[in-house]
Formats: sequence, C-alpha cells, structure tokens
Amino acid sequence: WSSDVCSSDLGRIACKEAIFKATQDKEYLSYSILNTSNGKPYVKDHPEIEISISHDQDYALAFVIIQSIG
Repeated sequence: WSSDVCSSDLGRIACKEAIFKATQDKEYLSYSILNTSNGKPYVKDHPEIEISISHDQDYALAFVIIQSIG
C-alpha cells in the first residue's frame, strides 16, 4: 500500500464520521463515498449530502453539508 491509498482511506473514514455527526444516522458506516469522473467526492444515493475531503500523509479531514431538497 502506498501512503496515497492509506490517506484516501482515512479521508473516507473521516467523511463517514462527519456524516454521523451531521445526521446522527447510526447506519453511517453503510454510506458509500464515491468520486465523479473529475474526482469530486459524493455520497451515493444521498444528493442532499455534500462533502469535501482533504488528506495529506498521516492526516485527513472532511466537511459535510446537509441541504434540504425540495
């Protein structure tokens, strides 16, 4: 494993933790964090959740914004 792969995994874990804090959904570990063709991360089947992930070697952080749809 390269450090890039590990950092990417840490970013997704940070994102799932941020989703839990924002939603209090106990099923947060089942959310799929994917990337668009241009690399933008998104939560599969949850268009109301916008995410931003950043990582660098040993550190990762994620921001989550919940938008109302309708």
